[in-house]
Amino acid sequence: MNFPNALDGIKKIRTAEILGIIVALVAAVTGIIAGILSIIAFIMRLVGYSRAGKDEPSFKTALYVAIAGIVLSVLSSVFAKNATISAIFKVLIDVCQPIATYLVITGIMNLAGKLGNTEMKERGTKLFKIIIAMYVIAIIIDIVSAIFGKNATTAAISGVLGIVAAVLSIVTLVLYLGYLKRAVQMLE
Repeated sequence: MNFPNALDGIKKIRTAEILGIIVALVAAVTGIIAGILSIIAFIMRLVGYSRAGKDEPSFKTALYVAIAGIVLSVLSSVFAKNATISAIFKVLIDVCQPIATYLVITGIMNLAGKLGNTEMKERGTKLFKIIIAMYVIAIIIDIVSAIFGKNATTAAISGVLGIVAAVLSIVTLVLYLGYLKRAVQMLE
């Protein structure tokens, strides 16, 4: 089987994720370049979702989720003065990227299944479990900070958990990039 659109789309998604890393590094140096790279990465991600979506529906759903994130961001700005509604929109916006990532992994797993590549399906399942663990830790950090306030002990605990979450986030991103690379190799 041949999936040229998925191959092209996954390559774009992978490039967008690498640009995302560059954005994080450049953001410390200059905001303008980071902003431009961030916009380019976002557009590439949308194009990648759309292109890969021609061969596998999960990617098209990821595109819809990303567009929903844009709409939610605009609505969040409109309702910025209402703290409750704004907080609800923030949570919904924060959920869009992990859902899109899940859909990309699912799309790759579906393509792997069509190609009879069980290793890629298993890797996708493991990767998604790691991603869930990372988000659970991030939620725990938010809960600890919200419940216990900002005293010295809580700040120390949150700081340690924050470091753990940052390391897990980097490891997860590296694993995700590796998975995208293997998907490109699988489809070439």
